[in-house]
Amino acid sequence: MPPSNATPKVFVVGLSKTGTHSLHNALLRLGLRSIHYPDPAPFLRGEFSSLAPFDAAGDIPVSLFFKELDAAYPASRFILTTRPLDPWLESIRAHLARRDHPRYTTSTPAAEVRRRIYGSPRFDPDGYARAYHLHLLRVHDHFRDRPRDLLELNICGGEGWDSLCPFLGLPVPAEPFPHTNRRPDIEPEPVVVSVPAPAARPA
Repeated sequence: MPPSNATPKVFVVGLSKTGTHSLHNALLRLGLRSIHYPDPAPFLRGEFSSLAPFDAAGDIPVSLFFKELDAAYPASRFILTTRPLDPWLESIRAHLARRDHPRYTTSTPAAEVRRRIYGSPRFDPDGYARAYHLHLLRVHDHFRDRPRDLLELNICGGEGWDSLCPFLGLPVPAEPFPHTNRRPDIEPEPVVVSVPAPAARPA
């Protein structure tokens, strides 16, 4: 456990493929020392002091233990990244297919984190849909009486600096919000291309 005077942090508690990597890059650009997907092995032992050098941390090792991290680092801020269920299921399916490796599917810390948060280290649409809804319910219930400590952010739907920076009490950067592996859940505006009519041939 961290010391009792542990510095408050920013914890990103959304599931994988909800914009956690984009948010990690955004936090870096805001000047925070952020780590994306910290080593889950100490977390599984109930040890969270490995986060002491960082200002922010995110992805499923953090999401799984958000209650314990709330107790270990009092006065921290929490960001729940979300997206609509159907595009999330397609994205997480493809994500896990790219990582169909023993490190993520056998008796390893990474596989155990997947098993605990999703029900299985391998993709199952019904099980993962239930896990997604259950995770949202757990986070909302935990912060029900502390709404100012939680920001829900739909990065895949276009939210960014304008929601994030006021929550953290930081100025909005001039640069665009960073999007990593972007596959937007909103339909892009149609692009209208005007093609000039061919010039008339001389008689």
